[in-house]
Amino acid sequence: MEVKYVEARREHAGFLAWVILTAWRSHLEKGMWDFVVGGSEGDCLRYLKALAVTEQAHWAHYSRFIVAEVE
Repeated sequence: MEVKYVEARREHAGFLAWVILTAWRSHLEKGMWDFVVGGSEGDCLRYLKALAVTEQAHWAHYSRFIVAEVE
């Protein structure tokens, strides 16, 4: 199994949205983004995906991440 580490690209935004949502939930059923965004998990993921690809770079921007790609 080959693992390759790459700088995150725009197309990783969906995965990064899931990572951010999951990390903020930690061991709980709901996390901060569930309360801030409201709605369903899908609503939170759509919001975080849009946040990851904004024009201005910030803490949740895809350009701030490194992704491990497995085959």
